[in-house]
Amino acid sequence: MNTQCSITRSCLIICALFVVVLSCYGQDEKTSLGTLKGKIVDSAKAPIGKAFVLIHHRGTEDKIIYTDNLGSFAVELSPGFYDVFVTSIGFDPACRKIEINANKATAYKVTLTASKIENFAD
Repeated sequence: MNTQCSITRSCLIICALFVVVLSCYGQDEKTSLGTLKGKIVDSAKAPIGKAFVLIHHRGTEDKIIYTDNLGSFAVELSPGFYDVFVTSIGFDPACRKIEINANKATAYKVTLTASKIENFAD
């Protein structure tokens, strides 16, 4: 009987350690994210609401978000380098490579310039 109690106790200890390791792993994953906080304005410094923001990181699915009415956006991302593409109707697009660091906020302010409309009717 002592052998069965010893085996049961060992199994319980191993299971408890496994649960602790898994819960710690999940917490580390969540805290290792960084935040990209952006502000999109025009040449007069007026915010551009509903601007299109595409965030590309090699090997992952692209993220597409839109700015709020104040031209702001925020998104949590894993650490690494991202290509951030921004545009809105009537404006030329802008693109920049940005580094995201764990547990830090990265600011990204973009000034979009108005598109020049060409006459193609000629």
